[in-house]
Amino acid sequence: MGHCAESKAAVHNTCNDTRKLFEVYLYYIRQCTQKDFPSLPVLRSYFGSEVAPWGGYIDTEGMVQAHKRNVFVGDCKAQMEVGDYSITQCWLRHNSQLEVWVKGHAHLHVDCFEESQLTVHVEGSGARVFVNTYAGSKAMFTGHVERVVSSMYDCRTYKTK
Repeated sequence: MGHCAESKAAVHNTCNDTRKLFEVYLYYIRQCTQKDFPSLPVLRSYFGSEVAPWGGYIDTEGMVQAHKRNVFVGDCKAQMEVGDYSITQCWLRHNSQLEVWVKGHAHLHVDCFEESQLTVHVEGSGARVFVNTYAGSKAMFTGHVERVVSSMYDCRTYKTK
């Protein structure tokens, strides 16, 4: 599917271990997002709800646990809270909607693609939020908005080098 031999070998070496397969997806998330690979139907059938314990949310609704790295794909309507001194990364794709409360001195980094929507409530005056929105996605901020750095791009995904 146009992926390099290295990523194919990494997928092969997961030996059908869902956690390892999800780790490979996260490692290559930039390339996967650029190429829209694997497709949403493939993610739904191979990952489903099995990757939620490691931060993979597909068509998930309701409050979720924040992990160091989180992926929201499909039709998510999720909420999460990050706080203390945590550093949290998120990727939103497709029609996902995420609402996040950022407290304390937490750092939140989010990349939004396709028609995704992000709402961030910055409650901690020591918190930092970094958001990249790509064409079609939207982000809104409340609270300590001076702690937010937001960048907008007119391309659909990461640019290739």
